[in-house]
Amino acid sequence: MGLQKSRLQRQIDARLQKLPENRRRFAEQAVHRILKRFYGETIERIETIVEVALDAMEHDAYWEVLERINEARETDVGSFAEALEQFGLLELSTIGTQAAHRRTFLDFLEQLVENTATHEKEAHKAFENNLWMLGRKYSMMSSNVTLKSVIGTYCDAAFKGNRASKRPDLLLSQDYGDSYLLIEFKRPSHPITRDDIAQAEKYRDDLSSRLSSTSKMDIMLIGKGRSPTLDANRLHDTIGIHSYVSIISSARSEMDWMIASLATASQGRH
Repeated sequence: MGLQKSRLQRQIDARLQKLPENRRRFAEQAVHRILKRFYGETIERIETIVEVALDAMEHDAYWEVLERINEARETDVGSFAEALEQFGLLELSTIGTQAAHRRTFLDFLEQLVENTATHEKEAHKAFENNLWMLGRKYSMMSSNVTLKSVIGTYCDAAFKGNRASKRPDLLLSQDYGDSYLLIEFKRPSHPITRDDIAQAEKYRDDLSSRLSSTSKMDIMLIGKGRSPTLDANRLHDTIGIHSYVSIISSARSEMDWMIASLATASQGRH
């Protein structure tokens, strides 16, 4: 154990030496807090945490700005306020960059759903870690290993043998509370029918029995959109029907608005 600690300390010292001198003191303090916080963990785990922290210190643009804020708070109020403004400008820049990247992602996704060869599983992959496309209400939802296991176990049991070809493509996500969203992906060329809704409700009934009895679960079906024979006014408020095209269009409009607003805000600060 002593040898491992010595090796870890040598690695830390070597990494710290690579940092600019003005950052080194803050980095040493940060590493010390990490070592104290994770005291009792294995050396391997602590080593990993320290590596990630030092990577962030070397490459994160926020580091320099936060350092200025830390130094400025000991000086006059004007310098402190100016340092905080620099953080705000960086924040705007970072959000704007992310919005632009998301805008490009939506362009690629549009090409995917317009391809007639695209099936449910390809759409699922694109959406699984990008629920921000569905709007702010769902942007903080995520699918963890447990939820994936619930879906996998259910589908493995319910769709085997002759029914294997009818296995649905489902995504179950959860927010920070006890609310869930069950998404069933259809082919981008498939219009959602009343039968599709009834089947999705059956999936919800089956999956709800595997979760807390107090859990709330909404259903979202994504395909070409609503079938002309389906009356949207008669849908339950826990069921949503969307087309890939409408989702992409709404998300793109939001990103465009965000980029334009950030540009205006940035100009107003100069």
